[in-house]
Amino acid sequence: MRQFETSALADVARTLSEVAESLSQTTRELALIQREEWADGEGIRLHLKRTKKQFERIAPHLPRHYVSERGILYNVREVDEWLMSR
Repeated sequence: MRQFETSALADVARTLSEVAESLSQTTRELALIQREEWADGEGIRLHLKRTKKQFERIAPHLPRHYVSERGILYNVREVDEWLMSR
């Protein structure tokens, strides 16, 4: 009976280890996605492939998020949706 319990506990430990590794990988992937989802003005200008002059003309119309007194961030997905709705 003790050998069965030891074997069962080893299987549970192995499964938990696999789940922990999977969650860790998912967390890393989500962190990368989240970082790529936001851009500053220069990043969104490059994303839209616009010159500085073109970007200055459309920037006031883009959906933006004020994150501090010092900066504005743009959500790339929201900007893409804005562009497609035009």
